[in-house]
Amino acid sequence: MSDELREIDAAAIEELSRIKDEQQVLEQRLARMEEEKANVSELVYERVRRDYVRRSADLEERARPLKEEARAQYRKLRSVGRQAEQDADQARLDKEEVELRHRLGEIDDETFKERLGACEEELGERQARLRDVEELRERFLAVFRSPEELEAPAHDEPPEDEAPPDLLPDAEPEEFLDTDATTLKVEEETVLRGDTAPVEAAPVEAAPVDTVRAAAPPPADSEATMLLKGPRLVIHRGDSLEELRLGPEPITVGRAVKNAVRFLSTSVSRHHARIIVGDSGYMVRDLGSGNGTLVNSEPVTGDRQLRDGDVIQVGSEVLVYRDR
Repeated sequence: MSDELREIDAAAIEELSRIKDEQQVLEQRLARMEEEKANVSELVYERVRRDYVRRSADLEERARPLKEEARAQYRKLRSVGRQAEQDADQARLDKEEVELRHRLGEIDDETFKERLGACEEELGERQARLRDVEELRERFLAVFRSPEELEAPAHDEPPEDEAPPDLLPDAEPEEFLDTDATTLKVEEETVLRGDTAPVEAAPVEAAPVDTVRAAAPPPADSEATMLLKGPRLVIHRGDSLEELRLGPEPITVGRAVKNAVRFLSTSVSRHHARIIVGDSGYMVRDLGSGNGTLVNSEPVTGDRQLRDGDVIQVGSEVLVYRDR
């Protein structure tokens, strides 16, 4: 193995391999739960499923910084790989040139044999280096769900004109954009009429018209836990659950204020995913997020049809789609 390859740290992918094994065990248990659903009460089913989903999310959170480190090391590997390919191509060209000069009579047999041997030795070494690069590349790929996830940006950077979430004031700029124009118009009319009492502006709808958020749920272990029926998202926020009933309007998920489902985690993009309704039911679509959207641990490409019990993962956050 070359010195450049020895400088690539594979510690992150070794730990990611262990985490992936644990995730696969949880995924298998979640799949088996569907077979047991008819044999247990809905409350117990939801409690156990929530535990597995939370543990899966915890594993994903552990994996996130390791994936960032693995991507950084993989970028080094790609650079080494490109150089190795160029070196191998050059060695093949050198060998081809020697063979041509020999056929043209420029190089005698004895000189040709000597120079051809040197070229073949050089080509063999460079091809061996390429194989080492490919073997290490396969180790990186094995701990990611797809080549696209491995080659994705390490994290989602906010635009230059936007402060990161922890630097935003309590009343966020996007909320001001919704209300300032109405407030200024009302205040202007008040001054023109000479009224002494202020006129209150009409409240601005913050959530989609057809979206009804459930009341705050009781404690998770309460036997009185009430679950909404019909199409809905079960939002996991730490140890608590929140339910959002779905209507005909699209539902967006992300870090920005105007999303119907908002998470503050930096692993979630400002506009991460959208839930839409089609002829065959509800679907989820990734909006070009930095860390991708998963359904039952599978990356979402295009529109992914949702079925009851599907686990949707945006960054390190988790939602569950239910329709009964």
